Amino acid sequence: MQFDIATAMLMDAIMTLLVGLLMLLVSTSLPRSERPMLRLWGLSDVLIAMALVGFGLRAVIGEPASVMAGNGLLLLGLGCQFNALRRFRDGNANLLWMLPGLLVVLLLLWLSSAVWPMLQLRVLFISLVIAAAGVVIAREAWWARGGEPMLSATITAAVFALMSLFLLGLGIRQLFGERAAGLFETGGPIPVLALAGGGLIPLLAAVSFLLMCVERSLARSGRLAVTDSLTGLHNRRWIIDATQRQLNRRFRPETRTAVLLIDLDHFKQINDGHGHLTGDAVLRAVAERMEAVLRGDDALARLGGEEFLVLMEGADMVRAMEVAERIRAAVAAPPLQFGDKALSVTLSVGVAVQGEQGETTNELLRRADRALYRAKEAGRNSVCSEA
Repeated sequence: MQFDIATAMLMDAIMTLLVGLLMLLVSTSLPRSERPMLRLWGLSDVLIAMALVGFGLRAVIGEPASVMAGNGLLLLGLGCQFNALRRFRDGNANLLWMLPGLLVVLLLLWLSSAVWPMLQLRVLFISLVIAAAGVVIAREAWWARGGEPMLSATITAAVFALMSLFLLGLGIRQLFGERAAGLFETGGPIPVLALAGGGLIPLLAAVSFLLMCVERSLARSGRLAVTDSLTGLHNRRWIIDATQRQLNRRFRPETRTAVLLIDLDHFKQINDGHGHLTGDAVLRAVAERMEAVLRGDDALARLGGEEFLVLMEGADMVRAMEVAERIRAAVAAPPLQFGDKALSVTLSVGVAVQGEQGETTNELLRRADRALYRAKEAGRNSVCSEA
């Protein structure tokens, strides 16, 4: 059976085009924040499909046109993929920066194919250029992990790294080969590998990038589910679950759990007198002051309204009361400044410490709530324990 390169390239082009169209279609079902980069990746696959058509039509349109159209569209597609990854990483994407370099590459390809035909140098040059582009894209995918164990980003980086290694090997073969040969004139496994890669690399890269977007979207959704949208602190759901997990551990005096139930004093008057926007700003400022005085392993959450909860592990009553007093003092002075407004804000704290094995979160919070009630009864801006 005769192996027809043009037909194989056309099949690669059709598959890559379908992948690009699917990326454009799938982008509509993901969160709005992920759509621009998925559309950019879909556009890149469309450009790469057009590049493969350009390569496959060499016998029809001539070698110079095929070389320039195929490689130009391929590099433009890779540029779109780089910009999609850059946008994924830091939100910036700009294709204009690559146009001068692309024009220089196209000029050199035209000179080496139409004016002074130099097949060996041309194949070496474009192989190294595309290999370098693959390295840059692989690096961008690796950096997109943000220091997290993001498997999909690692796979994306590996796909482009392998592509670069193949092209680097092809360039070295041209440099040290016995005769000049185009990519599909070399014989052996190289044309087969190149054609297989022409279809598989866009598919693998698209799937892995799509997984990157899905993985990040799921992570964001998970964070939103346990985060208070106003203050950025943990929310009620997270802190209640975390408290119960700590209480379920084997009870030892040195690992007892303490909770500080915090309520802002006269917060309704702030909302009524200064407006809800100022009230929201007060909640954010109070949260920042409380976070600043907590230990790294203490957890702070907003329960709702003007109520907060601090979860402390391995704290006795003395330690818990010390932290509660620091929180009270940090919020009470100096006054909070909002433009030309200076607001004096105070809070009351109820402290409870785990007493025995088997105590539930509701029981512990009920004792902290009784202590908070006593702090309010004592005149507010105070700290009381449940004992």
